[in-house]
Amino acid sequence: MTTANQSHTLYWDGDRIERDLRRSLGAGLRAASLFLVARTKETLSVPAPRVWLNSASGERYLVAGWERNRPGLTKRTSTGSRLVRDKKTGALVRRNVSYEPSFATKGAPPRKLSGRLRASIDYEVSDEGLVAYVGTNVIYAARHEFGTHPFLSVTLAQFRKEIEAIVGQRASEQIGRGNG
Repeated sequence: MTTANQSHTLYWDGDRIERDLRRSLGAGLRAASLFLVARTKETLSVPAPRVWLNSASGERYLVAGWERNRPGLTKRTSTGSRLVRDKKTGALVRRNVSYEPSFATKGAPPRKLSGRLRASIDYEVSDEGLVAYVGTNVIYAARHEFGTHPFLSVTLAQFRKEIEAIVGQRASEQIGRGNG
């Protein structure tokens, strides 16, 4: 039972609360960044039709397109070469290959050809834990993102509410612990 003479003291440890809140926001940003990385990689997982060709030095590479022997293709053809085994002699010989180039629809994310862009998507959280970066170091990514095939900004816009919920949930958990 409390009497009129008793007093209660409330101690405010603002530095600890701020430190705990920053830690929980950092954890929330890391979790949200991982979520965005996974969703971006899903966005970049739509495969492009592809044709294997060989360079003059014999190295294999992919181009987006369909081989010309498919029915219903247009007259836009390109030619490359491929190393194949001759059926009679078994020797490797260079053969010309006609293919129709395939281009991604404007405004749609780029389609996966080799998977390099998709594999390069990663995140980083600042030392203070209050800023997160999601992106890639692949040089041609900027041409896609800021050109006709955005992928990161589209994915961020699509999942913005989920990302905000992930960050907010971590902060709420920390605040709910009280003196933790």
